Amino acid sequence: MLKLTFKGEEVKRLFSVVLIIFLCFLINVSGESPAEVLVFYDLNCDHCQEILNVFWPPIQAEKHYDTKYFEVNHLKNYEILLAIEEQLNDKNNEFPIFIVGEKIFDLYQIEAELPGYLDKHPDEKFKYPDLLTGGEPLDRPIWTRVNIENNTQGTEHPNLIYFYETGCKVCDRVASHLEYLKKKYPGLVLEKYEAAGEENLALFNAFLITYKVKEKSGLIPSVFIGDKYLLKNDLTNENLENAIKAEIAKDINPLKLVEPNLNKGQNKIIETFKGITYITIILAGLIDGINPCAFATLIFFISYLTVMGRNKSQVLVVSIGFTLSVFVTYFLISLGLFSALRGLSFLPGLGKILYLVMGGLTLVFSIISFYDYYQYHKGQFKKGILQISTKMRDRINRIIKKEGKSHSLFIGAVITGFIVSILEFSCTGQVLIPTLTAVMSNPGLRSRSVFLIFIYNLSFIIPLVIIFLLFYKGISSEKLGKVWKEDSPGIKLTMGIILLILSFLIFYFGVFS
Repeated sequence: MLKLTFKGEEVKRLFSVVLIIFLCFLINVSGESPAEVLVFYDLNCDHCQEILNVFWPPIQAEKHYDTKYFEVNHLKNYEILLAIEEQLNDKNNEFPIFIVGEKIFDLYQIEAELPGYLDKHPDEKFKYPDLLTGGEPLDRPIWTRVNIENNTQGTEHPNLIYFYETGCKVCDRVASHLEYLKKKYPGLVLEKYEAAGEENLALFNAFLITYKVKEKSGLIPSVFIGDKYLLKNDLTNENLENAIKAEIAKDINPLKLVEPNLNKGQNKIIETFKGITYITIILAGLIDGINPCAFATLIFFISYLTVMGRNKSQVLVVSIGFTLSVFVTYFLISLGLFSALRGLSFLPGLGKILYLVMGGLTLVFSIISFYDYYQYHKGQFKKGILQISTKMRDRINRIIKKEGKSHSLFIGAVITGFIVSILEFSCTGQVLIPTLTAVMSNPGLRSRSVFLIFIYNLSFIIPLVIIFLLFYKGISSEKLGKVWKEDSPGIKLTMGIILLILSFLIFYFGVFS
Protein backbone atom coordinates (compact mmCIF):
# COMPACT_ATOMS: atom_id res chain seq x y z
CA MET A 1 0.00 0.00 0.00
CA LEU A 2 1.36 3.40 -1.01
CA LYS A 3 2.16 5.56 1.94
CA LEU A 4 2.33 9.36 1.63
CA THR A 5 4.20 11.40 4.13
CA PHE A 6 4.12 15.21 4.36
CA LYS A 7 6.30 17.51 6.32
CA GLY A 8 4.75 20.22 8.45
CA GLU A 9 5.48 23.08 5.98
CA GLU A 10 4.11 21.05 3.05
CA VAL A 11 0.91 20.33 4.96
CA LYS A 12 0.44 24.05 5.60
CA ARG A 13 0.99 24.92 1.95
CA LEU A 14 -1.37 22.18 0.80
CA PHE A 15 -4.01 23.30 3.27
CA SER A 16 -3.68 26.91 2.10
CA VAL A 17 -4.16 25.92 -1.55
CA VAL A 18 -7.21 23.79 -0.72
CA LEU A 19 -8.67 26.62 1.39
CA ILE A 20 -8.22 29.17 -1.40
CA ILE A 21 -9.85 26.84 -3.93
CA PHE A 22 -12.73 26.21 -1.53
CA LEU A 23 -13.26 29.94 -0.89
CA CYS A 24 -13.23 30.67 -4.61
CA PHE A 25 -15.80 27.94 -5.07
CA LEU A 26 -18.00 29.43 -2.35
CA ILE A 27 -17.77 32.89 -3.86
CA ASN A 28 -18.56 31.52 -7.30
CA VAL A 29 -21.53 29.56 -6.02
CA SER A 30 -23.00 32.03 -3.55
CA GLY A 31 -22.05 35.31 -5.27
CA GLU A 32 -24.74 36.97 -7.34
CA SER A 33 -24.22 38.52 -10.75
CA PRO A 34 -24.38 42.34 -10.85
CA ALA A 35 -27.65 44.22 -11.04
CA GLU A 36 -29.54 44.31 -14.32
CA VAL A 37 -30.11 47.85 -15.54
CA LEU A 38 -32.45 48.69 -18.41
CA VAL A 39 -31.87 52.04 -20.09
CA PHE A 40 -34.38 53.59 -22.50
CA TYR A 41 -33.18 56.63 -24.43
CA ASP A 42 -34.13 58.81 -27.37
CA LEU A 43 -31.60 59.57 -30.10
CA ASN A 44 -32.74 63.19 -30.27
CA CYS A 45 -32.64 63.80 -26.52
CA ASP A 46 -29.76 66.05 -25.42
CA HIS A 47 -30.35 65.15 -21.77
CA CYS A 48 -29.89 61.49 -22.71
CA GLN A 49 -26.46 62.17 -24.15
CA GLU A 50 -25.40 64.08 -21.05
CA ILE A 51 -26.50 61.27 -18.71
CA LEU A 52 -25.30 58.33 -20.80
CA ASN A 53 -22.01 59.85 -21.96
CA VAL A 54 -20.93 61.70 -18.81
CA PHE A 55 -22.78 60.57 -15.68
CA TRP A 56 -23.27 56.84 -16.23
CA PRO A 57 -19.95 55.55 -17.75
CA PRO A 58 -17.81 55.94 -14.56
CA ILE A 59 -20.46 54.08 -12.51
CA GLN A 60 -20.76 51.34 -15.13
CA ALA A 61 -16.96 50.98 -15.38
CA GLU A 62 -16.63 50.57 -11.61
CA LYS A 63 -19.59 48.27 -10.91
CA HIS A 64 -19.91 46.35 -14.21
CA TYR A 65 -23.69 46.26 -14.11
CA ASP A 66 -25.58 44.16 -16.66
CA THR A 67 -26.78 47.19 -18.60
CA LYS A 68 -29.02 46.91 -21.64
CA TYR A 69 -29.71 49.99 -23.78
CA PHE A 70 -33.02 50.31 -25.63
CA GLU A 71 -33.22 53.04 -28.27
CA VAL A 72 -36.89 54.09 -28.33
CA ASN A 73 -36.94 55.29 -31.93
CA HIS A 74 -37.14 51.56 -32.62
CA LEU A 75 -40.89 50.78 -32.57
CA LYS A 76 -40.73 47.55 -30.54
CA ASN A 77 -38.37 49.05 -27.96
CA TYR A 78 -40.79 51.91 -27.35
CA GLU A 79 -43.71 49.49 -27.02
CA ILE A 80 -41.67 47.55 -24.44
CA LEU A 81 -41.18 50.76 -22.45
CA LEU A 82 -44.91 51.48 -22.54
CA ALA A 83 -45.63 47.92 -21.36
CA ILE A 84 -43.16 48.24 -18.48
CA GLU A 85 -44.60 51.61 -17.41
CA GLU A 86 -48.08 50.08 -17.52
CA GLN A 87 -46.95 47.06 -15.49
CA LEU A 88 -45.23 49.21 -12.85
CA ASN A 89 -48.01 51.84 -12.90
CA ASP A 90 -45.46 54.60 -13.45
CA LYS A 91 -46.19 56.35 -16.75
CA ASN A 92 -45.08 59.34 -18.84
CA ASN A 93 -41.52 59.40 -17.50
CA GLU A 94 -38.97 61.62 -19.17
CA PHE A 95 -35.88 60.38 -21.01
CA PRO A 96 -33.48 58.90 -20.28
CA ILE A 97 -35.23 56.23 -18.22
CA PHE A 98 -33.37 53.69 -16.05
CA ILE A 99 -35.19 50.63 -14.72
CA VAL A 100 -33.81 48.45 -11.92
CA GLY A 101 -35.94 45.64 -10.52
CA GLU A 102 -39.41 47.16 -10.20
CA LYS A 103 -38.31 50.77 -9.88
CA ILE A 104 -38.19 53.42 -12.61
CA PHE A 105 -35.77 56.35 -12.49
CA ASP A 106 -36.42 59.14 -14.98
CA LEU A 107 -34.41 62.25 -15.81
CA TYR A 108 -35.16 63.98 -12.51
CA GLN A 109 -34.27 60.97 -10.32
CA ILE A 110 -31.26 59.40 -12.02
CA GLU A 111 -28.42 61.45 -10.55
CA ALA A 112 -30.00 61.95 -7.12
CA GLU A 113 -31.44 58.48 -6.42
CA LEU A 114 -30.10 55.82 -8.80
CA PRO A 115 -26.53 55.33 -7.42
CA GLY A 116 -27.80 54.98 -3.84
CA TYR A 117 -30.48 52.51 -4.88
CA LEU A 118 -27.96 50.35 -6.76
CA ASP A 119 -25.61 50.36 -3.75
CA LYS A 120 -28.44 48.97 -1.61
CA HIS A 121 -29.58 46.49 -4.29
CA PRO A 122 -26.34 45.44 -6.07
CA ASP A 123 -27.82 42.25 -7.57
CA GLU A 124 -31.37 43.39 -8.40
CA LYS A 125 -32.88 41.82 -11.53
CA PHE A 126 -35.73 43.01 -13.73
CA LYS A 127 -38.87 41.28 -12.46
CA TYR A 128 -40.72 40.90 -15.76
CA PRO A 129 -38.28 39.52 -18.37
CA ASP A 130 -41.15 38.36 -20.62
CA LEU A 131 -41.94 42.01 -21.36
CA LEU A 132 -38.56 42.35 -23.09
CA THR A 133 -39.42 39.76 -25.76
CA GLY A 134 -38.88 41.11 -29.27
CA GLY A 135 -36.81 44.06 -28.15
CA GLU A 136 -33.43 44.96 -29.62
CA PRO A 137 -31.17 45.93 -26.70
CA LEU A 138 -27.67 47.26 -27.29
CA ASP A 139 -24.57 46.80 -25.15
CA ARG A 140 -23.79 50.52 -25.53
CA PRO A 141 -25.80 53.54 -26.70
CA ILE A 142 -25.57 54.72 -30.29
CA TRP A 143 -26.17 58.30 -31.33
CA THR A 144 -27.05 58.29 -35.01
CA ARG A 145 -29.79 60.89 -34.95
CA VAL A 146 -33.01 60.36 -36.83
CA ASN A 147 -35.11 62.93 -38.63
CA ILE A 148 -38.20 63.71 -36.56
CA GLU A 149 -39.28 66.77 -38.49
CA ASN A 150 -42.66 67.30 -40.09
CA ASN A 151 -43.81 64.35 -42.22
CA THR A 152 -46.07 66.07 -44.72
CA GLN A 153 -45.40 64.87 -48.24
CA GLY A 154 -46.73 66.03 -51.58
CA THR A 155 -50.37 67.05 -51.35
CA GLU A 156 -50.82 65.60 -47.87
CA HIS A 157 -52.02 68.10 -45.31
CA PRO A 158 -51.23 67.84 -41.59
CA ASN A 159 -53.94 66.55 -39.27
CA LEU A 160 -51.99 67.03 -36.03
CA ILE A 161 -50.15 70.18 -34.96
CA TYR A 162 -47.67 70.01 -32.09
CA PHE A 163 -46.21 73.05 -30.27
CA TYR A 164 -43.13 72.67 -28.06
CA GLU A 165 -40.36 74.71 -26.48
CA THR A 166 -36.62 74.06 -26.61
CA GLY A 167 -35.37 72.91 -23.20
CA CYS A 168 -38.82 71.64 -22.16
CA LYS A 169 -38.17 68.12 -20.89
CA VAL A 170 -41.87 67.20 -20.93
CA CYS A 171 -41.88 68.13 -24.61
CA ASP A 172 -39.16 65.57 -25.33
CA ARG A 173 -41.27 62.67 -24.09
CA VAL A 174 -44.36 63.88 -25.97
CA ALA A 175 -42.28 64.19 -29.15
CA SER A 176 -41.02 60.61 -28.73
CA HIS A 177 -44.55 59.33 -28.26
CA LEU A 178 -45.75 61.20 -31.33
CA GLU A 179 -42.99 59.55 -33.38
CA TYR A 180 -44.20 56.17 -32.11
CA LEU A 181 -47.82 57.01 -33.00
CA LYS A 182 -46.78 58.12 -36.48
CA LYS A 183 -45.48 54.60 -37.08
CA LYS A 184 -48.53 53.01 -35.48
CA TYR A 185 -51.07 55.12 -37.39
CA PRO A 186 -49.89 55.65 -41.00
CA GLY A 187 -52.65 58.19 -41.59
CA LEU A 188 -51.25 60.51 -38.93
CA VAL A 189 -49.54 63.50 -40.55
CA LEU A 190 -47.66 65.61 -38.03
CA GLU A 191 -46.33 69.16 -38.12
CA LYS A 192 -44.28 70.53 -35.25
CA TYR A 193 -43.65 74.16 -34.35
CA GLU A 194 -41.43 75.62 -31.69
CA ALA A 195 -43.40 78.21 -29.70
CA ALA A 196 -40.78 80.88 -30.37
CA GLY A 197 -40.29 83.63 -32.92
CA GLU A 198 -42.99 86.05 -33.98
CA GLU A 199 -44.35 83.93 -36.84
CA ASN A 200 -44.73 80.75 -34.78
CA LEU A 201 -46.08 82.64 -31.77
CA ALA A 202 -48.69 84.31 -33.97
CA LEU A 203 -49.68 80.87 -35.28
CA PHE A 204 -49.84 79.50 -31.72
CA ASN A 205 -52.04 82.39 -30.61
CA ALA A 206 -54.29 81.78 -33.62
CA PHE A 207 -54.74 78.18 -32.47
CA LEU A 208 -55.59 79.34 -28.93
CA ILE A 209 -58.19 81.73 -30.32
CA THR A 210 -59.68 79.28 -32.85
CA TYR A 211 -59.93 76.37 -30.41
CA LYS A 212 -61.19 78.72 -27.66
CA VAL A 213 -58.50 77.71 -25.17
CA LYS A 214 -59.32 79.44 -21.90
CA GLU A 215 -56.31 78.26 -19.89
CA LYS A 216 -53.56 80.86 -19.42
CA SER A 217 -50.85 78.56 -18.08
CA GLY A 218 -49.55 75.08 -18.85
CA LEU A 219 -49.99 75.70 -22.59
CA ILE A 220 -46.73 74.07 -23.72
CA PRO A 221 -46.48 71.36 -24.93
CA SER A 222 -49.81 71.32 -26.77
CA VAL A 223 -51.41 69.22 -29.49
CA PHE A 224 -54.23 70.21 -31.86
CA ILE A 225 -55.93 67.45 -33.86
CA GLY A 226 -59.29 67.63 -35.61
CA ASP A 227 -61.44 69.91 -33.49
CA LYS A 228 -59.81 68.84 -30.20
CA TYR A 229 -56.76 70.01 -28.29
CA LEU A 230 -54.61 68.65 -25.47
CA LEU A 231 -52.43 70.86 -23.26
CA LYS A 232 -49.51 70.02 -21.00
CA ASN A 233 -51.46 68.62 -18.04
CA ASP A 234 -53.71 66.47 -20.25
CA LEU A 235 -51.03 65.17 -22.62
CA THR A 236 -50.81 61.62 -21.31
CA ASN A 237 -50.04 58.75 -23.67
CA GLU A 238 -53.60 57.43 -23.32
CA ASN A 239 -55.27 60.78 -23.97
CA LEU A 240 -53.09 61.44 -26.99
CA GLU A 241 -53.76 58.07 -28.59
CA ASN A 242 -57.51 58.29 -27.87
CA ALA A 243 -57.66 61.74 -29.49
CA ILE A 244 -55.88 60.43 -32.58
CA LYS A 245 -58.27 57.47 -32.86
CA ALA A 246 -61.29 59.76 -32.55
CA GLU A 247 -60.15 62.59 -34.83
CA ILE A 248 -57.88 61.16 -37.50
CA ALA A 249 -60.79 59.90 -39.67
CA LYS A 250 -62.27 63.42 -39.84
CA ASP A 251 -59.38 64.48 -42.08
CA ILE A 252 -59.38 68.04 -40.73
CA ASN A 253 -56.46 70.32 -41.51
CA PRO A 254 -55.97 72.40 -38.32
CA LEU A 255 -53.88 74.96 -40.20
CA LYS A 256 -56.85 75.76 -42.44
CA LEU A 257 -59.11 76.14 -39.41
CA VAL A 258 -56.92 78.84 -37.84
CA GLU A 259 -56.23 80.89 -40.98
CA PRO A 260 -59.04 83.43 -40.27
CA ASN A 261 -57.47 84.20 -36.87
CA LEU A 262 -53.83 84.66 -37.91
CA ASN A 263 -54.10 88.45 -37.77
CA LYS A 264 -55.64 88.24 -34.31
CA GLY A 265 -52.75 85.99 -33.28
CA GLN A 266 -50.27 88.61 -34.47
CA ASN A 267 -52.13 91.34 -32.61
CA LYS A 268 -52.00 89.27 -29.45
CA ILE A 269 -48.19 89.28 -29.66
CA ILE A 270 -48.19 93.06 -29.94
CA GLU A 271 -50.40 93.29 -26.85
CA THR A 272 -48.07 90.92 -25.02
CA PHE A 273 -45.06 93.09 -25.83
CA LYS A 274 -46.78 96.09 -24.31
CA GLY A 275 -46.50 94.39 -20.93
CA ILE A 276 -42.76 94.91 -20.80
CA THR A 277 -41.25 97.40 -23.23
CA TYR A 278 -37.76 98.13 -24.41
CA ILE A 279 -37.90 101.26 -22.26
CA THR A 280 -38.28 99.09 -19.16
CA ILE A 281 -35.27 96.98 -20.15
CA ILE A 282 -33.15 100.03 -20.98
CA LEU A 283 -34.08 101.82 -17.75
CA ALA A 284 -33.31 98.71 -15.71
CA GLY A 285 -29.87 98.45 -17.34
CA LEU A 286 -29.14 102.16 -16.83
CA ILE A 287 -30.22 102.08 -13.18
CA ASP A 288 -28.13 98.97 -12.58
CA GLY A 289 -25.12 100.70 -14.16
CA ILE A 290 -25.35 103.79 -11.94
CA ASN A 291 -26.41 102.12 -8.72
CA PRO A 292 -24.18 103.01 -5.74
CA CYS A 293 -22.50 99.58 -5.78
CA ALA A 294 -20.95 100.11 -9.20
CA PHE A 295 -20.55 103.86 -8.95
CA ALA A 296 -18.38 103.80 -5.81
CA THR A 297 -16.01 101.35 -7.49
CA LEU A 298 -15.76 103.56 -10.58
CA ILE A 299 -14.91 106.60 -8.49
CA PHE A 300 -12.11 104.71 -6.74
CA PHE A 301 -10.84 103.39 -10.08
CA ILE A 302 -10.69 106.90 -11.54
CA SER A 303 -9.03 108.27 -8.38
CA TYR A 304 -6.39 105.57 -8.62
CA LEU A 305 -5.70 106.42 -12.28
CA THR A 306 -5.17 110.02 -11.17
CA VAL A 307 -2.77 109.04 -8.39
CA MET A 308 -0.82 106.84 -10.82
CA GLY A 309 -0.39 109.85 -13.09
CA ARG A 310 -1.99 108.29 -16.17
CA ASN A 311 -2.21 110.63 -19.16
CA LYS A 312 -5.28 110.97 -21.38
CA SER A 313 -4.23 108.36 -23.93
CA GLN A 314 -3.54 105.87 -21.13
CA VAL A 315 -6.90 106.64 -19.55
CA LEU A 316 -8.55 105.98 -22.93
CA VAL A 317 -6.83 102.58 -23.22
CA VAL A 318 -7.82 101.64 -19.66
CA SER A 319 -11.39 102.83 -20.22
CA ILE A 320 -11.84 100.74 -23.38
CA GLY A 321 -10.36 97.60 -21.81
CA PHE A 322 -12.33 97.92 -18.58
CA THR A 323 -15.63 98.73 -20.32
CA LEU A 324 -15.37 95.89 -22.86
CA SER A 325 -14.47 93.44 -20.10
CA VAL A 326 -17.42 94.49 -17.94
CA PHE A 327 -19.81 94.24 -20.89
CA VAL A 328 -18.66 90.78 -22.01
CA THR A 329 -18.57 89.44 -18.43
CA TYR A 330 -22.05 90.68 -17.56
CA PHE A 331 -23.45 89.54 -20.90
CA LEU A 332 -22.15 85.99 -20.35
CA ILE A 333 -23.39 85.99 -16.74
CA SER A 334 -26.80 87.14 -17.97
CA LEU A 335 -27.03 84.40 -20.59
CA GLY A 336 -25.98 81.75 -18.07
CA LEU A 337 -28.49 82.93 -15.49
CA PHE A 338 -31.29 83.10 -18.04
CA SER A 339 -30.53 79.56 -19.20
CA ALA A 340 -30.48 78.30 -15.60
CA LEU A 341 -33.72 80.06 -14.66
CA ARG A 342 -35.44 78.80 -17.79
CA GLY A 343 -34.31 75.25 -17.06
CA LEU A 344 -35.73 75.48 -13.53
CA SER A 345 -39.04 76.84 -14.85
CA PHE A 346 -39.54 73.62 -16.87
CA LEU A 347 -39.16 71.31 -13.86
CA PRO A 348 -42.51 69.75 -12.90
CA GLY A 349 -44.35 71.88 -10.37
CA LEU A 350 -41.51 74.39 -10.04
CA GLY A 351 -42.49 76.89 -12.74
CA LYS A 352 -45.12 78.75 -10.72
CA ILE A 353 -43.07 78.42 -7.53
CA LEU A 354 -40.01 79.92 -9.24
CA TYR A 355 -41.96 82.94 -10.50
CA LEU A 356 -43.67 83.34 -7.12
CA VAL A 357 -40.33 83.31 -5.28
CA MET A 358 -38.59 85.62 -7.78
CA GLY A 359 -41.54 88.01 -7.83
CA GLY A 360 -41.52 88.08 -4.02
CA LEU A 361 -37.76 88.70 -3.86
CA THR A 362 -38.05 91.47 -6.43
CA LEU A 363 -40.78 93.09 -4.35
CA VAL A 364 -38.56 92.83 -1.26
CA PHE A 365 -35.64 94.44 -3.15
CA SER A 366 -37.99 97.21 -4.22
CA ILE A 367 -39.05 97.90 -0.63
CA ILE A 368 -35.41 97.88 0.52
CA SER A 369 -34.50 100.31 -2.28
CA PHE A 370 -37.18 102.69 -1.03
CA TYR A 371 -35.71 102.33 2.48
CA ASP A 372 -32.23 103.08 1.11
CA TYR A 373 -33.66 106.15 -0.63
CA TYR A 374 -35.00 107.35 2.71
CA GLN A 375 -31.59 106.89 4.38
CA TYR A 376 -29.64 108.45 1.49
CA HIS A 377 -32.04 111.39 1.41
CA LYS A 378 -31.09 112.06 5.05
CA GLY A 379 -27.39 111.72 4.18
CA GLN A 380 -27.08 108.40 6.05
CA PHE A 381 -25.23 106.56 3.26
CA LYS A 382 -23.73 103.95 5.57
CA LYS A 383 -27.20 102.80 6.62
CA GLY A 384 -28.07 101.66 3.10
CA ILE A 385 -28.77 97.93 2.82
CA LEU A 386 -28.38 97.15 -0.89
CA GLN A 387 -24.70 97.95 -1.20
CA ILE A 388 -21.33 96.21 -1.22
CA SER A 389 -19.90 95.44 2.19
CA THR A 390 -16.79 97.29 3.36
CA LYS A 391 -14.81 94.05 3.25
CA MET A 392 -15.80 93.36 -0.36
CA ARG A 393 -15.12 96.96 -1.41
CA ASP A 394 -11.63 96.78 0.14
CA ARG A 395 -10.99 93.58 -1.78
CA ILE A 396 -12.08 95.19 -5.05
CA ASN A 397 -9.86 98.20 -4.35
CA ARG A 398 -6.85 95.91 -3.77
CA ILE A 399 -7.49 94.23 -7.12
CA ILE A 400 -7.68 97.63 -8.87
CA LYS A 401 -4.37 98.67 -7.28
CA LYS A 402 -2.72 95.40 -8.25
CA GLU A 403 -3.87 95.32 -11.87
CA GLY A 404 -3.46 99.09 -12.26
CA LYS A 405 0.32 98.61 -12.02
CA SER A 406 0.32 96.16 -14.92
CA HIS A 407 2.84 96.91 -17.67
CA SER A 408 0.10 96.28 -20.22
CA LEU A 409 -2.60 98.79 -19.33
CA PHE A 410 -5.19 97.20 -21.61
CA ILE A 411 -4.71 93.66 -20.27
CA GLY A 412 -4.65 94.96 -16.70
CA ALA A 413 -7.90 96.85 -17.33
CA VAL A 414 -9.54 93.75 -18.87
CA ILE A 415 -8.54 91.58 -15.90
CA THR A 416 -9.74 94.24 -13.47
CA GLY A 417 -13.08 94.58 -15.28
CA PHE A 418 -13.64 90.82 -15.20
CA ILE A 419 -12.82 90.34 -11.51
CA VAL A 420 -14.69 93.45 -10.38
CA SER A 421 -17.78 92.37 -12.36
CA ILE A 422 -17.79 88.99 -10.63
CA LEU A 423 -17.31 90.45 -7.15
CA GLU A 424 -19.90 93.21 -7.66
CA PHE A 425 -22.56 90.85 -8.94
CA SER A 426 -23.94 90.23 -5.44
CA CYS A 427 -25.06 93.85 -5.54
CA THR A 428 -25.74 94.56 -9.21
CA GLY A 429 -27.62 91.26 -9.61
CA GLN A 430 -30.48 92.74 -7.60
CA VAL A 431 -31.74 94.37 -10.80
CA LEU A 432 -30.45 91.90 -13.40
CA ILE A 433 -32.08 88.73 -12.01
CA PRO A 434 -35.58 90.27 -11.70
CA THR A 435 -35.25 91.63 -15.24
CA LEU A 436 -34.30 88.20 -16.61
CA THR A 437 -37.18 86.60 -14.72
CA ALA A 438 -39.64 89.16 -16.10
CA VAL A 439 -38.46 88.44 -19.66
CA MET A 440 -38.64 84.68 -19.09
CA SER A 441 -42.17 84.86 -17.65
CA ASN A 442 -43.50 86.46 -20.83
CA PRO A 443 -43.86 83.95 -23.72
CA GLY A 444 -43.82 86.80 -26.22
CA LEU A 445 -40.35 87.87 -25.12
CA ARG A 446 -38.54 84.55 -24.69
CA SER A 447 -37.70 84.27 -28.40
CA ARG A 448 -36.01 87.71 -28.18
CA SER A 449 -34.24 86.98 -24.92
CA VAL A 450 -30.68 87.18 -26.29
CA PHE A 451 -31.38 90.53 -27.97
CA LEU A 452 -33.06 91.92 -24.83
CA ILE A 453 -30.16 90.74 -22.68
CA PHE A 454 -27.80 92.47 -25.11
CA ILE A 455 -29.84 95.71 -24.82
CA TYR A 456 -29.82 95.46 -21.02
CA ASN A 457 -26.05 95.03 -20.81
CA LEU A 458 -25.43 97.76 -23.37
CA SER A 459 -27.50 100.07 -21.18
CA PHE A 460 -25.57 98.85 -18.14
CA ILE A 461 -22.22 100.13 -19.50
CA ILE A 462 -23.54 103.49 -20.80
CA PRO A 463 -23.01 105.21 -17.39
CA LEU A 464 -19.53 103.68 -17.30
CA VAL A 465 -18.70 105.13 -20.72
CA ILE A 466 -20.10 108.55 -19.75
CA ILE A 467 -18.05 108.65 -16.52
CA PHE A 468 -14.84 107.76 -18.33
CA LEU A 469 -15.56 110.40 -20.99
CA LEU A 470 -16.14 113.05 -18.31
CA PHE A 471 -12.88 112.10 -16.62
CA TYR A 472 -11.12 112.14 -20.00
CA LYS A 473 -12.46 115.68 -20.53
CA GLY A 474 -10.91 116.82 -17.26
CA ILE A 475 -13.62 116.45 -14.60
CA SER A 476 -11.98 115.26 -11.38
CA SER A 477 -12.93 112.16 -9.41
CA GLU A 478 -13.77 114.41 -6.43
CA LYS A 479 -16.39 116.25 -8.48
CA LEU A 480 -17.79 112.99 -9.82
CA GLY A 481 -17.98 111.67 -6.25
CA LYS A 482 -19.86 114.77 -5.17
CA VAL A 483 -22.34 114.37 -8.04
CA TRP A 484 -22.84 110.72 -7.05
CA LYS A 485 -23.69 111.66 -3.46
CA GLU A 486 -26.13 114.31 -4.63
CA ASP A 487 -27.90 112.02 -7.11
CA SER A 488 -27.74 108.66 -5.30
CA PRO A 489 -31.07 109.20 -3.44
CA GLY A 490 -32.82 109.72 -6.79
CA ILE A 491 -31.05 106.67 -8.20
CA LYS A 492 -32.30 104.54 -5.31
CA LEU A 493 -35.83 105.88 -5.71
CA THR A 494 -35.81 105.07 -9.45
CA MET A 495 -34.38 101.63 -8.72
CA GLY A 496 -37.21 100.96 -6.27
CA ILE A 497 -39.81 101.96 -8.89
CA ILE A 498 -38.20 99.80 -11.61
CA LEU A 499 -38.05 96.79 -9.28
CA LEU A 500 -41.69 97.34 -8.33
CA ILE A 501 -42.67 97.30 -12.03
CA LEU A 502 -40.60 94.15 -12.63
CA SER A 503 -42.22 92.48 -9.64
CA PHE A 504 -45.66 93.24 -11.03
CA LEU A 505 -44.71 91.84 -14.45
CA ILE A 506 -43.30 88.63 -12.95
CA PHE A 507 -46.45 88.06 -10.91
CA TYR A 508 -48.76 88.94 -13.82
CA PHE A 509 -47.14 86.84 -16.54
CA GLY A 510 -45.52 84.10 -14.46
CA VAL A 511 -48.03 83.46 -11.66
CA PHE A 512 -51.48 84.78 -12.58
CA SER A 513 -51.45 84.26 -16.38
